[in-house]
Amino acid sequence: MFDSGEKFGSIYISFNSPRETSFPSMRIYGKNLILNFDGTNSTFTIQKGMDTSSNIRRALDSLNVSMQLLGSTVKNGLEVVTGKWRLGHENLFRLFVNSISKGNEVPYSPEEAFEANKTFLEVLKRLP
Repeated sequence: MFDSGEKFGSIYISFNSPRETSFPSMRIYGKNLILNFDGTNSTFTIQKGMDTSSNIRRALDSLNVSMQLLGSTVKNGLEVVTGKWRLGHENLFRLFVNSISKGNEVPYSPEEAFEANKTFLEVLKRLP
């Protein structure tokens, strides 16, 4: 999916937002597609490569992204209404607490938890 051979792509992650966000907003540019996550409203879209010379293809691409946004919005709304809405870290903490209270195996290794925490702290150190 992100194999670009000898070329470099770019990843843009923003921790600055004029609105409260639950996650950072990210746009990841690959050779064949662009992944967009909007932390302000927790929507996720995928944009594939497109022939920009065709107005019809531009319109279809726009419609595709609009439908993805609608799908994310409906899914998020249903999770809020049914009380199933959970933030990413909340999910990890809940899995850990449930593993203790129910006597289940922890769903991730200590090494994975340490690596995730190390990555998060490194990102914080690099912020201006």
